[in-house]
Amino acid sequence: MDRDGAQRLIDNLVTAVVWMDDAGRIRAINPAGEALLSLSARQAVGLTLSDCLPAAGGLATAIARALDTGEAVTEREFELRVNGTAINVVDVAITPVNTPDGTREVIVEISDRDRRHRIMREENMLAQNTVTAAMIRGMAHEIKNPL
Repeated sequence: MDRDGAQRLIDNLVTAVVWMDDAGRIRAINPAGEALLSLSARQAVGLTLSDCLPAAGGLATAIARALDTGEAVTEREFELRVNGTAINVVDVAITPVNTPDGTREVIVEISDRDRRHRIMREENMLAQNTVTAAMIRGMAHEIKNPL
């Protein structure tokens, strides 16, 4: 797959993807990442994660660890803050990538757990409402036509 094909693939993921160089500067970000971090790719490219997310010290530490060790790092239930307010609980997967010139870059995948939990809650509520409606219909039928 060529680079343009890979970029199209990443751009269509629902998971936020941020590609960073060995100095921790953002090289690329997909639309899901732009939405999650509330900034455009034009704004983000060239900035460090600390520039975009001043309260992301734990995430910056995990990225530095992945760059230093060359091993993938996963952080679960990480609280992501934008402008000092908690916005989401996320899972983060950081994958180091060795480049042909010998440097190491990282791909950071951010999966929004809050969104997933909201969807699951809504699905559970819909299922409960369906059961409740069926029970009410059955009761109404018995009231109208008793045995």
